[in-house]
Amino acid sequence: MQRALLGTERSASSFDSTPSADLAAVLERVDASDAERALLASAAIVSTYESAGRLPATAASPSNDVAPADSEDQPVAPAGVARFLTTMLSGVNSEVLREWLSLAAARGWRVPAPLLPALLDVGRANYLQSIIRPVLGARGRWLGTQNPDWHWAAAPLVVNESAARATWETGAPEDRTLLLASVRDRNPAFGRALLESTWETEPASQRGQLLATLHRNISADDEPFLERVLDDRRQEVRRLAASLLCRLPASALVSRMTARARAALVWKPRKLLKGAEIIVEPPTELDAAALRDGIEKKPPTGMGERAWWLSQILAAVPPRVWIDEWSVEADAIISAASRSDWMQALTDGWSAGAVLHREVTWIEALLANVVPGEQTNGLAPKLDAMIGALPIERREAFIAKSLRNDAKGDTPLLYLGAADHAWSESFANLVLDRLRKRVTAGPTPNHAIDWYLRDVIPRLALRVPATLAGAADGWPAGDDAPGFDKALDKFMSILTFRRELAEELDR
Repeated sequence: MQRALLGTERSASSFDSTPSADLAAVLERVDASDAERALLASAAIVSTYESAGRLPATAASPSNDVAPADSEDQPVAPAGVARFLTTMLSGVNSEVLREWLSLAAARGWRVPAPLLPALLDVGRANYLQSIIRPVLGARGRWLGTQNPDWHWAAAPLVVNESAARATWETGAPEDRTLLLASVRDRNPAFGRALLESTWETEPASQRGQLLATLHRNISADDEPFLERVLDDRRQEVRRLAASLLCRLPASALVSRMTARARAALVWKPRKLLKGAEIIVEPPTELDAAALRDGIEKKPPTGMGERAWWLSQILAAVPPRVWIDEWSVEADAIISAASRSDWMQALTDGWSAGAVLHREVTWIEALLANVVPGEQTNGLAPKLDAMIGALPIERREAFIAKSLRNDAKGDTPLLYLGAADHAWSESFANLVLDRLRKRVTAGPTPNHAIDWYLRDVIPRLALRVPATLAGAADGWPAGDDAPGFDKALDKFMSILTFRRELAEELDR
């Protein structure tokens, strides 16, 4: 390059390094009588040599240290059933994968070896790992040790205490988190003991991730440790500990929150129950004890400080406290709250508390008397979460009653996404009939419901009993369901696929 810039007369020909014997032999044949031509020819030869003149790399020989996979101790899924897994791993009707994995695990089957790499790749999404591990078999777990992307699969399904302690002391952060989750599922006390044994020396960045596993089988036995964690130096860890303690209705933290709530709310009865009111006096400031218990000081945009503090306090308290305290039913309490300037703060807190403590009476009363909004404060649960917190029978009963209520129009269709359980046949028939009427009615002014249904209808095929696929064959399509044809086609594809899978399982 230097010679090209300075000119062949002002710079001598040279190389940055000594050329190999083969390259030097070729360069010697270049005609040097014309310096410029010789330079260009040499440059072309060197460039070609460097680009294509290398020998291919020699593959490293396999290490003799890699142990083979253990012998399989699970029967392989039958070929006919495995065929459905092959289809889903290719991207067709993959929505049914969770169901296939659950059915295979229930029967003690493992995935055929040729399908393991594709399934392990799918399992890189954390939400599927726990249901994939039981069907991997010995070879699948062994493959997890050979590829860092599949490392999650190598975690043992069951571990004894000595093996668990060894992994806990020397394992990588992700291995320790998986281990702790697995141990908490089987032996909560031992899992907590592991965490306590190293808590003081755990890196700050990992404490929250490890602490979050204590939600598995949480009990009063975990309370003393969680109380100590309320004094952790990291704010997010303290708040996580507080949220875990809120799951324990008899915990000291819930008792402290209940005392704060009682100081903030006073029931004022009237001769006519409809005239009763709630006197609301939220805290005017937060002391150190309140901050320690996880109450966030700064409110979200658009919400006042005192309203935000009140909502957080109420969210930790089991709402049945107010029925016992005031000797009135939830409907009457919510009715009185609706006449208060603090209505939103009250209903946000009660909604969160009702879902947290699974207070069915309160959830139904809140759904019947107020319309939960899609709040952005991160506290009040959304509609789907509230309906989903109801026991299955009452969930179906609530949605069915709403669907039959003509006064509510199409609004109850927005509840269907929350019915994320296996539907009873009677409930499924009611929903299918209601949807038939809706999709054939043509465009309506409420475009939000139409958009919602186009998104949710295919997912409903995972909830409808597969035996109803034949009854759904008569669903409208094309011109009979303007705007819904793609959603209905996908619905039928998934439901038919599930029926065929069920028939194969019955062979």
